[in-house]
Amino acid sequence: MTKPSLGTAFPSARVAGALYNQKAGLSTIEVQYRTSRDWLNDLTSGAIDYAFIDSTSGVGLEASGQLRILAVTLDKRSKALPQYQTMKEGGVDINTPGGWAAYSRAGTPKTLSTN
Repeated sequence: MTKPSLGTAFPSARVAGALYNQKAGLSTIEVQYRTSRDWLNDLTSGAIDYAFIDSTSGVGLEASGQLRILAVTLDKRSKALPQYQTMKEGGVDINTPGGWAAYSRAGTPKTLSTN
């Protein structure tokens, strides 16, 4: 099995990714990108396994079938995007300000935790 890869483009996304990895017990290779657009091709092609960006930027990408929003990093569901579970609801107890969301390729199972 290869080591999972995490794509990030912003410092606060790196923090969210690091917290997720720690709480989920994952060891990943972090791939840093200059912009969110840069990691999009790698994520949709499977070159990286998941990424963190602000949740509102990814809604259109999910609606188009390119990505799947796994969960948001808020302590409770967003009033603007209540259809997306929190990380805690998904089994990984993290909460970061800013409304970051974890994304993976379209078709990824809903399970967040590896337990």
